[in-house]
Amino acid sequence: AEPVIEAEPVIDGGSHPNLEVIDGRETN
Repeated sequence: AEPVIEAEPVIDGGSHPNLEVIDGRETN
């Protein structure tokens, strides 16, 4: 159970999970 960023939910409440976003913000 390792905390992968790519599997973490968006804290900002975006429409997609953290794929390229590491800051917690989505790049729309």
